[in-house]
Amino acid sequence: MPRGLRINFSGLFYHVMFRGYNRMNIFRDDADRKDLLRRLNKVVLESKAKVCAWVLMNNHVHLVIKTSDKATLSNIIQRVKGGYALYFNKKYGRSGTIFDGRFKSTVVEEENYLLTLVRYIHLNPYRAGMVKNLSELNKYRWSGHIGMISRKQQPFHDVGEVMERFSGKRDYLQYMLDGMKGEKQEDLEGGGLIRSMGGIGRALEARRDGIKDKYDSRILGSGDFVGEIWEKLEEEGGQEKRLSLEDLVGRICRYCEVDVRKVLDWRKQKG
Repeated sequence: MPRGLRINFSGLFYHVMFRGYNRMNIFRDDADRKDLLRRLNKVVLESKAKVCAWVLMNNHVHLVIKTSDKATLSNIIQRVKGGYALYFNKKYGRSGTIFDGRFKSTVVEEENYLLTLVRYIHLNPYRAGMVKNLSELNKYRWSGHIGMISRKQQPFHDVGEVMERFSGKRDYLQYMLDGMKGEKQEDLEGGGLIRSMGGIGRALEARRDGIKDKYDSRILGSGDFVGEIWEKLEEEGGQEKRLSLEDLVGRICRYCEVDVRKVLDWRKQKG
């Protein structure tokens, strides 16, 4: 099933990733990172959402968010991205986009994939060579891992949502260490058949056996979970509607406190 409109239900876990335009660095110093975290704190807390894992890399950001009925996922992420883009452009005297199109989001099946995804995200600095071992990762300030093992968590980071699945801090640290010891890292940046079936090997084996499983590029989970989401979409809707150009311009103008009539009049003059 091809990627369609974004799935939008409250109470689901989403893996969110957004990166710099043309893979440009979106953080040039720690002040930039602190600004994005400040925006996440404001928007996430206002929306009553939960962030269960996060990491800031040089040119992209990963989050695991559990949404509430206070705000849609798109509303949360666009507020963070939009405000940060204005800050970044003003600070560095530039104009234009800094992000590579729309953010990526994947609905995540909680029981089968959540912990694997948390580890995948928190090990990003290790896989990128930014830290060499678990001891260095424990001191890395720009991911949620440090908040899992100390009191240095960001206010938006809901540590309990993940830690309740471990017997304690030592158990969590061992889980992270196991992920560093050469265990094959899954590609968890999206959904799709291969990921939903547990890897390409299982997908090919199932295909040879004539087994066809439900899959959706917007969902990371088992075929049963995909089917449940599809049924919910049929019953309740839950897909974001595409905005007209006028609606989009209106939202941007309201956010930037610009008179929408001036923008529309300018468009008419150019036409």
